[in-house]
Amino acid sequence: MFHSHKNQKAFSLVEVVVASAILLLFFGGLLSGVKLMVELIGHSKAETGARSLALSKMEYIRSLNYDSIGTVSGVPSGVIPQTSTTSLNGIVYTERVLVLYVDRPEDGLEGDDENGVLEDSKRIKVEYTWTIRGDEKSIFLVTDMSPKGMETSSGGGTLIVNVFNATVEPVSGASVRIFNDTLGTSTVDVTVDTNVSGRVIIPGVPPGGGYQITVTKDGYSTDKTYDVTAENTDPSPPHVAVASSTITTMYFSIDEMATLTLRSLGEPVVLEFVDEFTNATLLTQMNNTAVSGGAIALTSVEGSYVASGHAYSTTTAPTTFSSWNTFEWDFVAPTSTTVSVSLYQESGGTFSLVDDAVLPGNTVGFTSSPVDISHLATSTYARLALRANLDSSDQAVTPEVVSWRLTYIESEPPLADLTFDLVGTKSIGIDVFKYQDSTVTDAGGVRTLSLEWDVYTITVDGATEGYDIKEVREVLPYTLAPGANATLAFVLAPHTARTLHITVTDQNNVPLSGSPVELSGTGYDETMTTSAYGQVFFSDLPSLESFTINISQSGFDAYSNTIIVSGNITEVIALTPSI
Repeated sequence: MFHSHKNQKAFSLVEVVVASAILLLFFGGLLSGVKLMVELIGHSKAETGARSLALSKMEYIRSLNYDSIGTVSGVPSGVIPQTSTTSLNGIVYTERVLVLYVDRPEDGLEGDDENGVLEDSKRIKVEYTWTIRGDEKSIFLVTDMSPKGMETSSGGGTLIVNVFNATVEPVSGASVRIFNDTLGTSTVDVTVDTNVSGRVIIPGVPPGGGYQITVTKDGYSTDKTYDVTAENTDPSPPHVAVASSTITTMYFSIDEMATLTLRSLGEPVVLEFVDEFTNATLLTQMNNTAVSGGAIALTSVEGSYVASGHAYSTTTAPTTFSSWNTFEWDFVAPTSTTVSVSLYQESGGTFSLVDDAVLPGNTVGFTSSPVDISHLATSTYARLALRANLDSSDQAVTPEVVSWRLTYIESEPPLADLTFDLVGTKSIGIDVFKYQDSTVTDAGGVRTLSLEWDVYTITVDGATEGYDIKEVREVLPYTLAPGANATLAFVLAPHTARTLHITVTDQNNVPLSGSPVELSGTGYDETMTTSAYGQVFFSDLPSLESFTINISQSGFDAYSNTIIVSGNITEVIALTPSI
């Protein structure tokens, strides 16, 4: 009996806990529902009040003399404030009134208007906005009013603003602010949103110079007109002049802001797996291949080589490392033979090809090296191996792989507090650029910037910072696309007085890896091979009158030129394809 009674008590306690949880869920949901209902009722009540206020405001505006209908500092100018606040039933509303001239199509538009009067009527928009518990709502009313009798010109001009994005497509919903406080009699300050064609048309603008135009949109860059200053004596575009009975048309370009992250890194610690085939101990799963004379070659049967074969390297599986880097190989491929190398991941002794979606071209195999694999996620690709594919259509010859290596970066020390100088190419005057600024990386060697789309030159003052740019994992100048989220990693080396950083590309600005670059001068001759990013860096160069650059790359014309290295020089060299 006692044992049974104890179980009954325990079960009752569980029931109480479950019931309490259900009640909490029920009442919690009920409370949320009540809160939502209160907010809905509040907004419904506020909307009723806003509509009442808007109708009253419209009636007041309709009661005004047509010539008086306009806003303070608006176009047309009038007695109605553009923005004000009012209260009704304990709710505070923000009231916004916009009045614009409208060019109606009945008598022709713009330059085709039959009587040359573009101020055919006035369009009035009244908007009321309120906030309840942080939730903002609004309503608006719009109406057109025409003058009694014959339409007449206000004596002003017409200002047309067109807004496009980076691909010259219209941007709707952009805010165009027209401001002028130099007219003497009154100030013009009106903001109008672009239509679906990315356009704003404002007839009746008071004649005069000095109209400032600023175009904005949430999440987008800003474009505007500029003042004449001591630093910018010939701005582009300057503030605008409007003349009576004329149409002034302006064009502006805005697009989504982009994010650019800069990383400043010291010279990385690079480790490697390397095999020069003195024997076959670093090879596995060989098929129709053998190590002979310090190379992998096809096997032969009675003096004839087989048509194809392959061999895998042993697995490279670093215990700790920052990133993969490259793989490369040296080979000999006589006529009628080919050599390609592919990258595999290994798990439990099974090799699987790294997918083309991650490493494009890997399925068919690479025929030139090095191959950049720095983007491979180390968490996914922790164990890698190389596979050589040898083919011959001539039984008398075989291709050979002489050596190969797989490199990875064990660590990349961040360089803190490094200053980068950025300059865009968009000009707002003679030798005056829209973006020209410096930024400093944080303690982790990182700086993230919000920038508009442009082509940016990014440099480091080696003499001041103590470092020179050795390699950038992109081609500079860097093209930043609208809305992009990009990262640029800069590998830096200790500063020396004379350096030469060369990037070798094709004519489409694609970097060319594996290109031998020879730099020579009196008593100096050094050759380097471009990295996976198409770059070489010559440091601590002697003080010579000039150097000669020679570049050779299969499929391209040989390049030769003379250069003077008087400091820290950066060159981008585009090779010409061979005919």
